[in-house]
Amino acid sequence: MKPLLTARLCRRAKNADTSKLESLQRTLRRIYEIKNHFRDDGIDVYLIGDNAGLDNAGNVVENLRVLDCVNLGIAVYGKGNIVRDNHIVNTVGRLNVAGGISTAIGAFGSGNMVLNNDVIGTTSAVNDDLSPAQGILFNFCNQCVAEKNRIVDTESPDANTSRGIWVLTGSDVLIVNNRIIKSLVGISFGLTATGLYRDNIATACTTPYSGGTNAGNNQ
Repeated sequence: MKPLLTARLCRRAKNADTSKLESLQRTLRRIYEIKNHFRDDGIDVYLIGDNAGLDNAGNVVENLRVLDCVNLGIAVYGKGNIVRDNHIVNTVGRLNVAGGISTAIGAFGSGNMVLNNDVIGTTSAVNDDLSPAQGILFNFCNQCVAEKNRIVDTESPDANTSRGIWVLTGSDVLIVNNRIIKSLVGISFGLTATGLYRDNIATACTTPYSGGTNAGNNQ
């Protein structure tokens, strides 16, 4: 059985000493493919896997405190990963860059589970349709689940592009028992995405639910 990763990943000052985090990365490289990108502004981005997601499966990302990330807070690529019990605050998009997307949690691949996370303050930076803000994003996610997440204050300068939970592409996705406060759309399924949503509460959302199939007891 793979050991679980328990760590803290917080804002760092510019030119901060990253030796401890790099040591953690080396220690866990046999278990995870981890890339910690230190931006010019000292912001950490936490990734497991890569865009291809090849041979990457069964990882657990838990108990992270992720603050002030640019573009992306936590992302998992591949199959059967779990993102649970994390606290992601103030994820923002890049200023003055086309596609100033902001995603607190991104899951890319089938069978991924996003469970019991707190996502607060996700804001894109550019006023165009290509720069959404999204608390939780599922893409290429068949049979994925988002359950018992709390997502607060997902905003974008563009009036059409903020979503608490966005199933962009995927089939048979379950969105169950989540709490969403303040977003243009609370839970949104893309044009080709399919799945059920049930027992959710979306308040202070212009459109609480869009797409997918209402399985009941949503407010």
